[in-house]
Amino acid sequence: MLAERLAFLAAAPNMPNQAVGSIDIESAILADGYYDFAPPHDGLPGTCEHMLNRGHQILKDTMLAETSGAPIAHAASIVVDDCRFLIMADKGSGKTTLSLRCLAEGFTVEGDEHVVIGQTDVLARPRTLRIKQGSLAHVPELEEHIRTCPAIIDWDGNPIYSVTPQTPETSWTIKQGPADVLLFLTPNHGGLTATRPLSPNQAFERLTRSVFLPKTGKPAALARLHNLTRAAKCLEMRLGCLKTAIWHLRQLSRS
Repeated sequence: MLAERLAFLAAAPNMPNQAVGSIDIESAILADGYYDFAPPHDGLPGTCEHMLNRGHQILKDTMLAETSGAPIAHAASIVVDDCRFLIMADKGSGKTTLSLRCLAEGFTVEGDEHVVIGQTDVLARPRTLRIKQGSLAHVPELEEHIRTCPAIIDWDGNPIYSVTPQTPETSWTIKQGPADVLLFLTPNHGGLTATRPLSPNQAFERLTRSVFLPKTGKPAALARLHNLTRAAKCLEMRLGCLKTAIWHLRQLSRS
């Protein structure tokens, strides 16, 4: 039972030129269906759901330790014809649904949760897409595959699927490289999709809302964000029609 829950966290992308390892975590079955992790992953024992949350925390702590001093953007990283988009949005704006539609279109979806901002390059954190039931209607060609993926049940009884961003035609590959376009989504549910350019200062202000800064070295981290907004093309996308959004991404990747 615990192994089935922890499968929700599994992620194994191809990461060229990166040292990829595994985290060994021992677990123990206690009485009455409770579990615990062996030290050094200290904490109180709990149910499978509780242990899944602790597993999330272990992965987050590992990421923060490995990327000490770097700002981390809450963003999707999507590559269209060798052009990398960092897509940022408030919750409910459609970032994950757009990422899923991009996957169905054959684009490379590196991730849609955390992106580490380096001195000149960015690198997506290896985490699967977390897909809710309502997004399946937007990708009918992927629905059968998604329903076979590991899932948990949310508070109102609906499944959330852990979907590896690959298809029979594409593999899940994450590469370190520059961000070519910063795209800030705002919702326009039921309407058209349109884009407009942002100045570097406007993009910097919006980027700071979507970034976790390190506890120390904040000036250096902010300097990385400043450089990013001046090196990349910056736009706002009012996200409505997904078909039109895909058209915009293709056009931007060629410009």
